[in-house]
Amino acid sequence: MLDVINGYRTVYPIPLAQGASFRPELSGACAKMAAREAAAAGLHVTFSPMTDLVRDARWGRVMESTGEDVWLNGRFGVADADGTNPRYVKELLHLKRVGLTEPVGEEPEGVYRAMTQCVLVPAKAGRLRAPLNPLESQTLQWLREAGLRLTMAELVCLREHGIAPSAELLGEENRQALTETIYTQETIFDNVLEAQMERASCREEMVRAVLGLLKKKRIVLL
Repeated sequence: MLDVINGYRTVYPIPLAQGASFRPELSGACAKMAAREAAAAGLHVTFSPMTDLVRDARWGRVMESTGEDVWLNGRFGVADADGTNPRYVKELLHLKRVGLTEPVGEEPEGVYRAMTQCVLVPAKAGRLRAPLNPLESQTLQWLREAGLRLTMAELVCLREHGIAPSAELLGEENRQALTETIYTQETIFDNVLEAQMERASCREEMVRAVLGLLKKKRIVLL
């Protein structure tokens, strides 16, 4: 079985480079040509597009993704799969009906899972901001001053273990210390921490805090 990722006979830029173009329509055109060439050679399967988000540069397959942004990855995925074709829309609905896709609902677990796929970014300072409760203030401090771009699962982990922002964990110079505080050898792998924190006792508390910051326009979700 051959793997058609960034071209078949004609080799195109790797997906990460295509993502850097911010031109999904060009990536879609490359995918269509690769599909024609592969079909002409008798191939009936492809593993493209790969829409995993790149959030850790240590991952060995970074180059097969179009980047770290949820929206941009989605646009490239739709373009590569020709998502405007009604036939594909029908197939996606069928997968949902038979339970092979997992819709994100409004139940607590669904909101948490959706947030784990987003980047939490502090908003620019503005006027007349609504006051924050203590947990919202602590969460905003983590997001503003940590040397890492903290994820929802990482925030839940810090709360679950009673770790508050401190001079020893904040700032670029303490990035490694913060990483070692959050992760263990078991949770450093993809999605392990996210799955563990879904069962954390403080999960809903942190979800409400992040939603509060979002409502008060202190952060934005990407």
